[in-house]
Amino acid sequence: MLVHGLGVTSRYWVRLRRELRGSSFAPVLPRGPLRVEELAAELRRRLEEAGIERAPIVANSLGCQTATELALHEPDRVESLVFIGPTGDPRARTRLHNLARLVATSVFEQPSLDVLVAYEYLASGPLRTCRQARALVRHPFAERLPKLRCPLLVIRGTHDAICPQAWAEEVVRRSGAAGVRVVPGGHAVHWSRPRLVARLVEEFQDGARERAG
Repeated sequence: MLVHGLGVTSRYWVRLRRELRGSSFAPVLPRGPLRVEELAAELRRRLEEAGIERAPIVANSLGCQTATELALHEPDRVESLVFIGPTGDPRARTRLHNLARLVATSVFEQPSLDVLVAYEYLASGPLRTCRQARALVRHPFAERLPKLRCPLLVIRGTHDAICPQAWAEEVVRRSGAAGVRVVPGGHAVHWSRPRLVARLVEEFQDGARERAG
């Protein structure tokens, strides 16, 4: 299952889905000023509607916070987690700080992604996206990470200012994750390097299944 981030939809995952070996499910979560916990409840409903009892999850950006809440409240539904560019860095305490990081990262994204994100943000509504960003900075993500019990891998782009290396390593330290894999690119390496990211995801998920017996 693929969990998108702030202001976008399942279009964000189209390139990665082409590279994954198996089938994938990319639900579109509501656009609006919802708390992260409410987004996780919506995610659970999408799983129930699709008849999916348990799945490995790949999440990007705000989706990592949403997937974490699902894993904590519905642990039997989450086989493993892959975080791509997780948000929630306590050092980015305001929406303005996060916006500055987004702008700094955007110059390292592919133009096709910048066009897609601009379209999605406009379709979502700039004010609604801004209000949703408030939930991102208010959610105590760092404090939630030590409670995770499923296998976890962190992937980040070399030029991802939204998820700096120090924050990625802190996510690993707090959660006991398998480590950080660094991929050339910005915040959305699943778009710019879909084949490489797909292989990293599948190798990790296969290993997690083997260790689980």
